[in-house]
Amino acid sequence: MRGQGPTRHTQRAAFANSVGHYTFRHTSNVNSQISQAREALGLMWKYMETFEKAAERMLQTELPMREFENVVAQVWPVKDNASEQTKNNAKQRLGTLKYLIREADTQKAITGSRWAGYQAITEYLDHYQPAKNAIARANRVLTGNVGDLKVAAFDLLKV
Repeated sequence: MRGQGPTRHTQRAAFANSVGHYTFRHTSNVNSQISQAREALGLMWKYMETFEKAAERMLQTELPMREFENVVAQVWPVKDNASEQTKNNAKQRLGTLKYLIREADTQKAITGSRWAGYQAITEYLDHYQPAKNAIARANRVLTGNVGDLKVAAFDLLKV
């Protein structure tokens, strides 16, 4: 189901401040490479455990709508002197996000939690954020600032 499972970007958000990759040194010593691989796998399991614990705490912690609105305002800040178009876009985005967190089928099992708030934001970024077409949206998700926005949302919502 879209919106509930950990995605590559969700995991990136969980470990944004951690080392999430390992580069093997060029060496002819196979034993050294095996040792490096074991170390890298150990780090991965540690990160996955950290992610799981953070997600579980978010799932078990209530998110009042007012706080969700504050998180949205921090993820997408709008200056006081912004144009009317920018302010209208922000209102539309907030309306879509409120729909996603309150009513979307993808959030039903987790409604009212901080995890639902995070999933609503990631679902918006991946599937609802305005784009010229599906290809432009996909490119934005893969190469744009979507990952940074997800990291910001995760950091604001984690407990």
